[in-house]
Amino acid sequence: MNSKPLENLQSDVLLNILSAQNDERSIVLITSGYLELSISKIIESNLINSKRIIEDTRSYPFSVRLVLLRELDLLSEELFTAIDRFRKLRNRAAHDTYFEISQKDLKYISEPYFDSSTELKKSNHLHISDNIKVLCIFLVVKIFTEHKEIVEANFIPSRWNSNNK
Repeated sequence: MNSKPLENLQSDVLLNILSAQNDERSIVLITSGYLELSISKIIESNLINSKRIIEDTRSYPFSVRLVLLRELDLLSEELFTAIDRFRKLRNRAAHDTYFEISQKDLKYISEPYFDSSTELKKSNHLHISDNIKVLCIFLVVKIFTEHKEIVEANFIPSRWNSNNK
């Protein structure tokens, strides 16, 4: 499969995140939806008992699913830590009456990418801790990049598949 469908998908996802205007709660919840769906698809594609894990959210909540994927080395340590920290922010967004994101929250979530020997730490790119939209886009792109084949197989609408034209 060529890279065009993945580029289209990333564009659609990024537009959804960006279209949330300045409503931080919406941005977090939209991003969380993409991340949770991605994690479920990674589990479905790699684990024998995936159906049980995906359907039993009480025994296998999102936090446990993340740990499973990390233990199986299906998520990098940095991505696992960042998504797990983002998950806590998502819970606040979903359950708190008043929800605000502080600079401390953003730095805490993005810290794994600055406290390791990753190239991002050394780069002069826009810091992912600068604002919530940049951080959310970064997390979605990272999971899509780490699992390109699964993303392409599960998320790309058939209209983008060059074989269907």
